[in-house]
Amino acid sequence: MKRIANNWICWVAIAGLIVSGCSVGYVGTDRAFSRGGNSHPHAADFFAPGIESFQAEEFWVIERNSETAAAFPQSPEPGGLKAVVHGQQRELAVTDMDVNAAVKGYIATVNVTQRFQNPYAQRIEAVYVFSMPRDAAVDDFIMTIGKRRIRGVIRERKEAEAIYQEAKRQGYLASLLTANHANTFRQTIANIEPGNYIDVRIHYFQVLQSDNGWYEFFFPMRSNSKGGAKPWSVPVSLHIDVQASAPIADLECPTHFVTKKSLSPEHWTVELNPKDGIPYLDFRLRYRLANEQSSADLMTYRDERGGYFTLMLHPPNDSPALTNVKMDWGAMQASEIYPGNLTNLPAGRAVLMAGRFNGTAPTTVTVTGTAGNQPVSFFLPVDLSRTGMEKSIPKIWASMKIGALESEAIRTSDLQLLGETRQVALDYGLASPFTSFLAVDANEPTEEMKTITVPAVP
Repeated sequence: MKRIANNWICWVAIAGLIVSGCSVGYVGTDRAFSRGGNSHPHAADFFAPGIESFQAEEFWVIERNSETAAAFPQSPEPGGLKAVVHGQQRELAVTDMDVNAAVKGYIATVNVTQRFQNPYAQRIEAVYVFSMPRDAAVDDFIMTIGKRRIRGVIRERKEAEAIYQEAKRQGYLASLLTANHANTFRQTIANIEPGNYIDVRIHYFQVLQSDNGWYEFFFPMRSNSKGGAKPWSVPVSLHIDVQASAPIADLECPTHFVTKKSLSPEHWTVELNPKDGIPYLDFRLRYRLANEQSSADLMTYRDERGGYFTLMLHPPNDSPALTNVKMDWGAMQASEIYPGNLTNLPAGRAVLMAGRFNGTAPTTVTVTGTAGNQPVSFFLPVDLSRTGMEKSIPKIWASMKIGALESEAIRTSDLQLLGETRQVALDYGLASPFTSFLAVDANEPTEEMKTITVPAVP
């Protein structure tokens, strides 16, 4: 799966054209908030008490631009939290981190909950940079203060950034999540009052890598900073629920001590051992199916927008690389397939495809190609009546479409494609170079006192 943040440097250059005035029209949903009588985000009473600016649960995402970059401290490197307060380096704890993952077939959905605390006598703005798996796509963000949960919706980055800055200025608790580059994210939380705890939950999905029949779940346990890889100083609990499409023959964690439990041949749970003594290694969990590796694994989902599918396509067993690949989708009536130019399958490596479909009857997908000098074909029965297995499938398709639009925009310098990229991200609630998540607690402002900014550095 091509990640949204690929070709980041090229995107920054192209996005600069939009930020400098070549903006593409924004069409978004306003279902998650009401602006009352004053709709401008810079209006003085935009977050005034008594105006229900947000519903009970809300969340927003945003990307930093050059106009507001000066409002933030120099970006810290990924890793455990430390703070610079009045020129001195001090601890600012992410007191703990909880990782809860669910793997269904080759798709993983992950909740990462981080707890922040302000140990100082002043209201602070905390900045924290952390790593995520390379192919992770963030699609939800929740901030919890006591019993209150603030869940946001995706927003165009300039709008969300303006709202964050205004909320910060007026003393409201706010949190902003942005994609830095490649696989790192920047989290900023404004107006944390002295002694307060703030829980932030990030939800993302990813497609597992597949190599020679082994599927691998990956979670970074260290930062890749300028000084080299550094382990996190944050206590981490990790739980994974694995439900495979067939009985599991082997399940192993080569990097950490774990506790494994089999609930059925297809269903296992794995937990990181609290006494694990290898914090400097990234976490890797691998599993292999008991039966022979199938040539393809197709998953479908249908909602009010129509049908979506993902297909993990493998070369046939015991064969070299497959070339001249052609797909016959039969009665699926498949469309908008990514990648759209698939012609080769590398030996031992699986390739992910995603698309839309309109068909309803059982059908068969046919794959043909050449292995060496010999023609090869295999068939995949598809029962389109059994949809709804995994809700993240539409988002995986959207993420791959964004990647395809991104590459085409870079290749052609077509700014109209950037508008389409942004709209797809907005429609499917995904972080992208033009969208981010923001959470604002507009219940009441924090106490009036001087605010200091504390960048988190390793």
